[in-house]
Amino acid sequence: MRYNRGNLRLPRCQAFSTMKSTPPPKPILPSLLLAGVFLLLLAAGIEGLVRTPWAAAHLPAYRSVGNFHTQFEIKWFRFQEYIAQEGGVDVLILGNSLANTGVDPVTMSWGVHLQTGGRLRVFNFGVEGMTVYTIREIAALLLEQSQPQVLIYVVRVRDFVTVIRPATEYRFLEDPWVRYRRGDVNFSGWLYDHSSALQAYLPYRNWMRADFPDTLYTRMHRSLVTTHAGYEPDRKIVTIGSQLTAEDPWYPICAVYAEFELDASQFDQYRALIALGQAHGAQVIIAEVPAHPTAIECMGGMEEHQQFEEAVAAAIHQAGGIFIPADFSLPIPSDGHSDLEHLNYLGAPYFSSYLADQLIEMQLISGQP
Repeated sequence: MRYNRGNLRLPRCQAFSTMKSTPPPKPILPSLLLAGVFLLLLAAGIEGLVRTPWAAAHLPAYRSVGNFHTQFEIKWFRFQEYIAQEGGVDVLILGNSLANTGVDPVTMSWGVHLQTGGRLRVFNFGVEGMTVYTIREIAALLLEQSQPQVLIYVVRVRDFVTVIRPATEYRFLEDPWVRYRRGDVNFSGWLYDHSSALQAYLPYRNWMRADFPDTLYTRMHRSLVTTHAGYEPDRKIVTIGSQLTAEDPWYPICAVYAEFELDASQFDQYRALIALGQAHGAQVIIAEVPAHPTAIECMGGMEEHQQFEEAVAAAIHQAGGIFIPADFSLPIPSDGHSDLEHLNYLGAPYFSSYLADQLIEMQLISGQP
């Protein structure tokens, strides 16, 4: 077969004739900087808006610093408000749930006013589920902001037995905000402490979780019932018999009282608390809340309990503190306890008045005019 070269047509190569130059890529750094500036301006705008009086009047009052302990956060912000409005604190109440529900600052203040005519500023910073170790760390944070004349730590018999610190305490102390306030500088803790916008958002940070409605309700309820001075009254009323059986819900606590053995190593934490208070110019008092009479019977009677009080009083006095034993002659009604150890809203006024009387008798307070 022959080919006629004259008729052979080769396709034109269009590659070079149609090729266009590709523009060089734009630098990404200016775009990132622009986006960063925009986000900073947006954050600053939101922060400024949250700090306005309008926002304070219209936004929910719940705030958070990212801590898991809702009650602690409520008490912390209530404490800031109290100091701002009252100008300081004369008596600071510390402890776990015993203090939270057992001491009414208003009753204490009123009792002092009736006898002296002065005004006593009392705040209750009782936080449930905490031992003296963690309360001492909390006390250090509070004493940085106030100079109370007296610091009262509320205790019970079970606070002086050998205990295993709950895991929640370690979790609390490892919280970024708590670490920041204790001197461990970290960005998250700093941001939680300084950003009002973030504090307003954090209560709702777990909105996708199934238990969020319950958590939010708990925060709302506790925030509403906690008074301006930090008192959270316990409305539960129970009937406790003099003889408990294994079926009674309070029997496990009764068993602890029955096998009570004083652990002297627990005094180390109380000595540290007393030293902390003294370093800030506060007289530290360890006050025993009056347990239900049945609890004392579980312990073996008043004689056994008196031996406990004598041992605690000696150790506290040696450390430079004052021990106020429980007064079982107080006319606390039979329904004034919510369990074997905690006072409810019917029993708390009697213990609160008793503490006020003790402060006056020991001439530890001067109050405000």
